[in-house]
Amino acid sequence: MPALTPIGGIKADIEVDSVKAENISIYVVPDDAQSVDLIIGRTWLDLPYIAYTKLGESVHIGYREDELFRNFPIDEKINPVCLKRLETAQLKSESLQIKDASQKKMMGNLANDLKMVKNELRLLQGDMKNFKEERYELCIAYL
Repeated sequence: MPALTPIGGIKADIEVDSVKAENISIYVVPDDAQSVDLIIGRTWLDLPYIAYTKLGESVHIGYREDELFRNFPIDEKINPVCLKRLETAQLKSESLQIKDASQKKMMGNLANDLKMVKNELRLLQGDMKNFKEERYELCIAYL
């Protein structure tokens, strides 16, 4: 899209759907430059206290603190998603950065659980080895 040089500009307060922003830059462009009278852009929409979303053909605007999207209906026609593991990755224990005590405790419990699982696997592997040896000895005894 080619750049457009405005023919004028002003700073003003803009209110849309009862949401007000102050001291917003408004640029005047020639009539043939756009098909609508006013375009609300990022300088207004990206203010930290403004929230907006598009649902279908409608755009909903409100104050972020009002949590206006909390009670929006959920589209029941959403297609189910199937997640598939692409590859297995192992994290080195040194790479984990724990920020608060509850996470540290949870990670400590998780580490203990992992140790227990590893020990159980070792025992099972030992049992399997012993089972194979016992079975081999029984087979030889019957020969």
